[in-house]
Amino acid sequence: MAEGLSNDAMLQSFTMEDAISYAGYLLAYGSAEGKVDLATAASDDHVMGTAFATTKDPITEVAGTDVLIGVIGMVPGLEVYLKLMTGNQAIAYGDPLALSASVDGEVDKKDGSTCTNILRAHALEAKDASAAGHIKARLV
Repeated sequence: MAEGLSNDAMLQSFTMEDAISYAGYLLAYGSAEGKVDLATAASDDHVMGTAFATTKDPITEVAGTDVLIGVIGMVPGLEVYLKLMTGNQAIAYGDPLALSASVDGEVDKKDGSTCTNILRAHALEAKDASAAGHIKARLV
């Protein structure tokens, strides 16, 4: 019988089922053991981490599927850069962030209209409306 801590690494390897061109996406458990996928509104209660890297081939620079990537666990207090959805709302320092209801794996200001209901992080920097890109955040 296994007991105690099984893996204390902050960064763990998983096979990413989707092609992603940027790090920082929120990820959920995938279709099988050892796999992850972009978090969706339907999988919001299964968010397990954020992508540490992309699935781009280093030579062709084309994002592939079923690529091994590093995943940062959802450790409360950890500061990370999250992928901000295109068309995001204006975000102030300290604002709550949640998974976008319309764009898989990306976040926006949690306000009940554009996001799911589960708080994922707090913004550590302000962003203008429609800034997109990445946002520095503290996981909760």
